[in-house]
Order: sequence, then structure tokens, then C-alpha cells
Amino acid sequence: MESHKIIQVEEKVPPRLLVPLSIQHMFAMFGASVLVPFIFGINPAIVLFMNGVGTLIFIVVTKAKSPAYLGSSFAFLAPAGVVISKMGYPYALGGFVTTDLMVTQSLIQASEEMGAPLILMIPWGTTLDKHRPDEYLRLTVEMARSANVPVAVHLDHGASYEECIKAINAGFTSVMFDGSSLPMEENIAITKKIVEAAHACGITVEAEIGHVGGAEAGALVEGGLEADESCYTTVEEAVDFAAQTGVDCLAVAIGTVHGIYKGTPKLDLQRLADIHAKLEIPLVLHGGSGLSEQDYKNVVAGGIRKINYFTEMSMNAANRAREFVRASGDKPIHMMQITGEQSKAIIQLVKHEIAVFGWK
Repeated sequence: MESHKIIQVEEKVPPRLLVPLSIQHMFAMFGASVLVPFIFGINPAIVLFMNGVGTLIFIVVTKAKSPAYLGSSFAFLAPAGVVISKMGYPYALGGFVTTDLMVTQSLIQASEEMGAPLILMIPWGTTLDKHRPDEYLRLTVEMARSANVPVAVHLDHGASYEECIKAINAGFTSVMFDGSSLPMEENIAITKKIVEAAHACGITVEAEIGHVGGAEAGALVEGGLEADESCYTTVEEAVDFAAQTGVDCLAVAIGTVHGIYKGTPKLDLQRLADIHAKLEIPLVLHGGSGLSEQDYKNVVAGGIRKINYFTEMSMNAANRAREFVRASGDKPIHMMQITGEQSKAIIQLVKHEIAVFGWK
């Protein structure tokens, strides 16, 4: 029988074997380096890049005595699964505003295709503008209940106690009272009253302190908007407000606006981290449109668990319709072709944002 020389740890591999052994080891590790990231929802390109960095460091440290390719391992699946099941990934749910049944259907379809929960947000003012608003609300609630993923029907920016109660009676599963423009004492008093009524019905309540500029429907102001730093939420206000009201989640002002930004948004991430460290309830970011993907990742890492989103989605759908009409020229087109293009635009963008918000 042919004898094979065993290369000891302290020995260098003969030059003629360096390349074949390295390739052999790389192929042996490649499966785990690609499949493990997929299992945990991590970008394989990042893992492969870090594997390469680790391999180069290993070669330098060992003085090239062992031509090893460092990669992922299936050995850590079980312990990693236990940690993730206990702690999870930090992510934020998207609170997407709907203005009609087409948008509602598109949002639900996007969430079902992603397997992600959805917060379907309805501004009370736009609801009352519709013909037979009670029927519109009933259909919206029924669509949410029949979805294949959990869908919350959420009142967005309720302006009064009465509006919140109407939403609860209409079948909403959560309500948001916006008393941010009121004196703090009045905001606390009304929010506490709404919390007591909502909790008696098993409904959750969101409130807001500080002030996010612009219009709740997404201000399309030429030149854009800037956040007013004097209206940012303070740690002391947040702690006191949560303690006195018993609210379930809190929208904080850290540099976003409702609508189009003037220049690049500047988020006060330290303020967010300080508030998150003092509160145990989920934090909400209003004015989520227009932020960069890195901004989203930063706020999620800082404690944001719900991101309100409308302006960019609405403008993207409108631009898709404009492009479709322009490309059609003088050819006859149907109304449903335009709404179909808008629906496709909404589904595509919302699926992307759900992933960016951290959903795995």
C-alpha cells in the first residue's frame, strides 16, 4: 500500500500542494458558507467577504503553514437557532397608509408575499371624505381579517377622543391619538382616557410627543421640509408621558418630517438611544419616507419598532402611472391599466421596504 506523508502543524505545505489543497478546502466549506447565511437571512456576499478577510488574517498569523479557507459551519445552527428564538432579530413593522381599497389590496398582497405582518394605517379624515365611509371601513377590516398574515387596522393620527372611539367601534385593532400639538398636560389627560377605553376592548394605543413637521398625509411642499429641533422629544418627557398614560407605543420626534425632505435628513440617533434605554414600550418613527436604507437600519438598531410610510409609496405609484400614460402615447388605455400599474409599483416598493426594515 502506498504510504502518504502526513504534514504536521509546524510544517509548511509543499508549494506544489498549496493550490490544490486550498481549492479542495474552499469547495468543502463553500456549501456552509452559502447555505448558512441563507438559513439565517444574512446576505451571503457579506459572509463570503468576511470569510476572505478571516482567511487572509489566518494565513498571516500562521505564517502560511496551513492553507485553510475559513468559512461558516453547520455546527452552530442549533445554538444560533436557540439565541434567535429567544432574542430575535431587531426589526420594525411597516405602518403603511392606505387611502382606498386598491392600496389596501396591494399592501396586503405585498405582506403576504413576504410572509410579514402588516400595520394597515387609515387616516380618519380621508375616510370621512369617501362615499358611504362605514361600508369602506367594513370592507377594509374584512380584507385585513381574511389575509394570510397578521394585519392590524390602525387609526393614524386620530385628532380627538371621539375619533378614536369611532375607530374602535368600526373594528380597528389599534388607534393612534396625536396630541403632540397640545400642551403636555392636556395630551396626557386625553391619551390616558383613550388608553382606558381602548384597553377595556383589547385595543392598543399609540401616542406622540414632540412634533414631527409637515402634514400627516405627506406634505408635497416645493423645496421640501426641514425638522425643527426645538420640537424633538426629550427623554424626560417620554418617560413621564409613558408612566402617566400607560400607552402601548410612543412616536418620538428625532428629525423626521411628514412629506418631502429639504436636503438630507439629520436624525438624532443618540436621542433615540437614550429614550429607548429608559422605556420598555416600542418606539415609533413617523415620517419614514425619504430616509436612506442606512437610516432605517440605524433607527431600528436604536429601538424603533414601527416605521410609518406613505409619501414615497404614493409618489412612486403616481410616477408609475405618469410613465405608463406617457409611454402609451395616443393608444387607447383603460382606467384599470393605470391602477394596475400603480398596484404593481406599491407591491414592489413595499416588499423592498419590509426587507429593509429588517424582516427576515
